[in-house]
Amino acid sequence: MEIFEVRGERERYRDLLLFADPSWEMVMRYLPHGFMLAAREGDAVLGEIVTVPAAGGWEIKNLAVAEPFHRRGIGGALVRAAIARLPDGAAVWVGTGDFPSSVGFYESCGFKRSHVVKNFFTDHYPEPIYEGDCQLVDMLYLTQVKGERAAEGYETGIAGCRIRFAGIGDLPLILDFIKKLAEYEGMLGEVVATEDLLREWVFEKQKAEVLIAEKDGAPAGFALFFHNFSTFLGRAGLYLEDLFVLPALRGAGIGKALLARLAALAVERGCGRVEWWCLDWNKPSIGFYRSLGAQAMDDWTVYRLTGDAMKALAETADG
Repeated sequence: MEIFEVRGERERYRDLLLFADPSWEMVMRYLPHGFMLAAREGDAVLGEIVTVPAAGGWEIKNLAVAEPFHRRGIGGALVRAAIARLPDGAAVWVGTGDFPSSVGFYESCGFKRSHVVKNFFTDHYPEPIYEGDCQLVDMLYLTQVKGERAAEGYETGIAGCRIRFAGIGDLPLILDFIKKLAEYEGMLGEVVATEDLLREWVFEKQKAEVLIAEKDGAPAGFALFFHNFSTFLGRAGLYLEDLFVLPALRGAGIGKALLARLAALAVERGCGRVEWWCLDWNKPSIGFYRSLGAQAMDDWTVYRLTGDAMKALAETADG
């Protein structure tokens, strides 16, 4: 994927522009100003973003990704590319309908809720605008300042690669990575996780955290982890549940970068250790982990209580 600046003839992206903003009159109020970026693969245009000067900073006025290319991280890549062009410390604004999917996406890009403009969509557009079955009425503004960690992520020392914390807008990507890992392990049929379950347990109940690795602005891999506790050490540890890098990008150091970031978080949080499981047949991964200094706990056996056995035992809890 290539992200480039559109110089002149911005109107040729009319279909994409109208996908994000259905009023051409409104589009033409801002389209001639600021700068426009687009993403492409070969001859296919994947998406676009328009960013213009605004009071006290910059505002993203239009962001659209063509429907066949949704859920590939293209929108996030366009947002980060636009912010990268701005000076350090610049305030960036974006307005959207107050719906979980839209707000979650921008929060995953590092934006935070700022304020609401009541009746914006009903006052400025001649026809009702809907997202799904819900009519857009109020405009929610979100903001960030360039340079905040949530937006910029962590550098890795690998050209074009950075690591960031996932946001709720990354739910489709996280689930896709989980399924790809399960498929590699021959256990795809055992995955019952859904976006709703991940939303509840990862983001609402905050029982786990997710790091996303990106290469040249596109998703490359992920690590899902959570805190456990060691009574021997008397302190928490980090348990790595899933680690996955896209096959085409393996061997570039991205998996090591994810583990290094996890180790850095463990040190930063005062944890005593980082640990994980590995299938005994997965020789490439075993060799990789050993090369990092990780030790196999051969004296330990993992026990698991689940399903009917767990429920049956639970029924005996009260005698």
